[in-house]
Amino acid sequence: MARIQILSVEPTRDTAERIHSVLEGADSNCSVIHVDSGGSAIDVLETDAVDCIVTEWTLPDTDGPPFLDAIRSRAPGIPVVCFTDQPVVDDVFGHGVTDYVYKQGGEN
Repeated sequence: MARIQILSVEPTRDTAERIHSVLEGADSNCSVIHVDSGGSAIDVLETDAVDCIVTEWTLPDTDGPPFLDAIRSRAPGIPVVCFTDQPVVDDVFGHGVTDYVYKQGGEN
């Protein structure tokens, strides 16, 4: 069985490490590629096959809609899960996000 390749886009190191631990710990068949910016995520999408994207809404080099639109133009069928501490439900689903997780009170 092929490994599930997940692209994690998270600028905060501690949060990125927790995401990596949870995703790979939940299924030994998962492999996580971590990047800390939207530009790096686009670079990965241009060179690697990924099965799912897990992304923060606010990134150092881009935010929500432009980044999600860039993802969708390169990978229209890949599920995207967005997580944030901002109330952006309408925005995320309007830009093709599959699901979204709200980080209550800014907690990671």
